[in-house]
Amino acid sequence: MSSVTLPFFSLGPFAAVAADSTFDTRPAELPTKVSALLQQSERDIDVATTALNLASEVYSGLPTWRYLERLAAMVNEASSKLALAGVRSHRDIVRGLNSYLFDDFGMRYDHSPDGKGKTETYFLNGIMDTKRGMCLTMPMLYLAISQRLGLPISVALAPQHTFLRYQVPGRTPHNIEVTSGGGTLTDEAYVRKFSIPSRAIENGAYLRTLSMREYMATMLLPIGHAMHDRGKPGLALAYFESAHRLNPKSPIYVRVLAAFWMNAAKKAHEGNAPVIARKLYERSMAHRKQAEAMGWPVTDKT
Repeated sequence: MSSVTLPFFSLGPFAAVAADSTFDTRPAELPTKVSALLQQSERDIDVATTALNLASEVYSGLPTWRYLERLAAMVNEASSKLALAGVRSHRDIVRGLNSYLFDDFGMRYDHSPDGKGKTETYFLNGIMDTKRGMCLTMPMLYLAISQRLGLPISVALAPQHTFLRYQVPGRTPHNIEVTSGGGTLTDEAYVRKFSIPSRAIENGAYLRTLSMREYMATMLLPIGHAMHDRGKPGLALAYFESAHRLNPKSPIYVRVLAAFWMNAAKKAHEGNAPVIARKLYERSMAHRKQAEAMGWPVTDKT
C-alpha cells in the first residue's frame, strides 16, 4: 500500500498572504452553490454530483454534465462486468470492481515526481481524465461508482489517508485499500501502518465509518488550498472552517486551521503588526493543542 502526505492535506507552508495592521482574519462568504451543497441531507448526497460541482469552483466552466454522462457509462460497464462474473458475495463484488477499475479502466496511483503537486490529482474530474490519482481521488471514484450501483460502501480515515469499507450487516466490515489495487487491510493493520494512537480511535478521529456529510469535508480542503494559492485567504478560511464543521472529530481540519493561523501570524509579524501577530500565533497554538488532544501526532513539527 502506498502511504502519502498530500500537499492539500499538508500543513504548510501556505502561499504568501498580505499581512499588516489591516489584515482581515474573517472568513469570506462561500459561493451560493457551495453553501447549497453543504446543506444537503445525508440521503440526498450523490458523491459524483457533489464532487464535480465543488470542483467547478476551481475549474471554471467545468462541464459537469459530461463527466456525469461518462460516469453513468462507467457504472453500466461495471454493472455488466459484475453480472457476467456471477458474483455471490461481497468479496466477489469487490474483486469485480477492482478488476473493472484497475484492469479495464486503468486507474493507477500517481507515483510521478510531481504527482503530489498536480491539481487534477485531487479532483474527481482530474482522475477521470488522467486515470491517475492518490488516496483522496482513487477512493472517490470507486465510491462514486459503488454508490450508483447501490452497494453498501462507505469511507473511513487514517492519518492523512482515505480508504473504503464494505459494510455487510452482521459481519466485520471489509476494508478496501484503493491505493493498493483494492486489497484489504484490517483496522489493526492501519493502526500499525499509521501509528494511530488509541485516543484517536476513542475520539472517533480515525477508523470510524463516516457519514456522507462528514465525507464532504475531504472535498473542501483542496478547494481551500486552491483559493489560498490564488490570493483569497478569506475564502480559503471559509472552506477550512466548513470542513471542520462537517467533520469536527477529525484532527486534520484543526491542524490545517492551526497552520493557516500560524502562517497569518508570520505575515503579520513581517508586516510590523506585532499585536495582531501575537493574537494569531496564540490562535494557531490553541488549534494545534486541540488537534493533538484529538489524536494528531505530537511529534509533528509542521
